[in-house]
Amino acid sequence: MSERFIDKMTLGNGLVLEFQDGSRRLAGDRWLVLFAAVIEIDVEKAWTQGGPDIPISVEQLRSVLGQTVRFQYERKSHFVDENEKDAVFEGLKKNFLDTNMVYLSNPEFARRFVLGKYRQAQGGLLKWSRQ
Repeated sequence: MSERFIDKMTLGNGLVLEFQDGSRRLAGDRWLVLFAAVIEIDVEKAWTQGGPDIPISVEQLRSVLGQTVRFQYERKSHFVDENEKDAVFEGLKKNFLDTNMVYLSNPEFARRFVLGKYRQAQGGLLKWSRQ
């Protein structure tokens, strides 16, 4: 499904949140409304912004994850009347913003997200001792 760019906003932590619309007509006047929120996170920048000392180098992260990782959230609403599709899309967007802005704007969000993706890629077996 191809999404089209709608808008973007810069969060308090400097990340750029993009809004995309992947809605499409299903049949007649009925639509699948798809809202997407995307943040591209630069691995090196996220890792060097500070935080707990974790013994993983930027090179290790990039070798597993590449230069960037993507946060993506999608929400769908099926069989929406054509006259209501814009309002449904805006409702999905508002709900996302109301429930996720504190999380996404946290100064440590990017670093934690990168670490989570790295752990996931390693099978969740990454362990280290804090001293």
